[in-house]
Amino acid sequence: MRPTPLSWTISSRTSQPSPLRLLALMILLVISLGSPGTSRALADEAPSYPPTGEVAAVASALGLTPEEADRALELTADVEALGYAAQAAYPDTFGGIWRDNTQGGRVKLAFTSGASEKAADLAEGFPVPTLVDGVTVASSYAALSTVVDDVTGDFEELRTEGIPLTQVMVDVTTNRVEVGLAHLDSSAEAFMTARYGSELSFVPTGELVPAACTRTSCTGAKLRAGLKLEFPESGLSYCTAAFPTYAYWAGSDPTGILTAGHCGGDTGDLGVEEVVTHGSIILGNVADVQTSGKVDAAWIDRSSLYPQTISNWVWEEYNYFYPITSKAGSGGGTIGDPICHSGVRRGWRCGQITGNHVNMTIRGLGAFTDMKQDNICSGPGDSGAPVYANYRAHGIVNATNAIIDDAGNYRCSDNDPHPVPPRTTYSGIYNIQIALNVTVKTTP
Repeated sequence: MRPTPLSWTISSRTSQPSPLRLLALMILLVISLGSPGTSRALADEAPSYPPTGEVAAVASALGLTPEEADRALELTADVEALGYAAQAAYPDTFGGIWRDNTQGGRVKLAFTSGASEKAADLAEGFPVPTLVDGVTVASSYAALSTVVDDVTGDFEELRTEGIPLTQVMVDVTTNRVEVGLAHLDSSAEAFMTARYGSELSFVPTGELVPAACTRTSCTGAKLRAGLKLEFPESGLSYCTAAFPTYAYWAGSDPTGILTAGHCGGDTGDLGVEEVVTHGSIILGNVADVQTSGKVDAAWIDRSSLYPQTISNWVWEEYNYFYPITSKAGSGGGTIGDPICHSGVRRGWRCGQITGNHVNMTIRGLGAFTDMKQDNICSGPGDSGAPVYANYRAHGIVNATNAIIDDAGNYRCSDNDPHPVPPRTTYSGIYNIQIALNVTVKTTP
């Protein structure tokens, strides 16, 4: 039987639960009852399960069986809630949570002490308790996060000193602080280790650059994510449309669509708005844009002359009507969660979340915090693409380490002379909705 998302219960026990356990269970109850990021469509409105093609794509990308991939997608919200509960109950010893897809998607809960007992205690309310393992680690998540904050505070200083720093985050799977460098540099590594401690590990990322460069004409049907957008005034060739949204501050017709902020450029005075087209027809104008803090996103106000209204669909090569029925919360998912993109350049592809609180700098855009990352290869033109899985909106694509040169060569191809693991960076949908004061459409 399919497990019910967020079906957390207090199991019967002979002894009274501890105050910390009660706190964790209260958090889980609030998440299951009131979190807008974990809401689900009503039963009579829910799309068929599993999502068309998604289980097979996730299974192939992560090396899972179809059954394991199906379970991974279905338990996404429950795993995220388990992580919140663990951190709230044991803030001083919590070391992180992730999915180990080399072990069929098992859930790993890390603590600096008492890992087995704490994980077993928390897992009692999880839909599949036997799927949760306790892992003992040396450093707490709180301690590693402090190191991340220290490095983040010195971003500009380090880059000025010639350190090829691109990003920093807690890597819960290794219990270390992962530092991304555009290229490995032994002197830079030694300098940073001496300054911030031995918890650092260094990985080559290449430089993170905007992925702005078919789904070229969909003007005869409702507007959806994944379509090609063009910006004739700025000279950018094209980007990808993200989720259709409502902006109730925008007047009598509050409908529009999201994309990456660097696609729309700096609109400055919003009375002088940049024109956006799709299929050679004016779609609308950039009405709001933010390319700083936690968000690289723009909201396009749909023109009253555009022939179609918005939908909650995503355009995929094999499913033009993939529905979005819920939105990720502030956490943005769990390391190892399955995730997918639908972009103009690289099309529909799936992988896994590799970072959910990443601080970084993107060439030409500057520093960002609390960004998200996955291991899907993106190409020029995928900026703005929707990031999603299991009918849930997660964010929009902003940057990639895949672009090599201006000739159109990029990683995940035979033209890469120095291959590094692909990384796509995206703004979390929770942060986008707050920053632009918009609401993603989750009903037909």
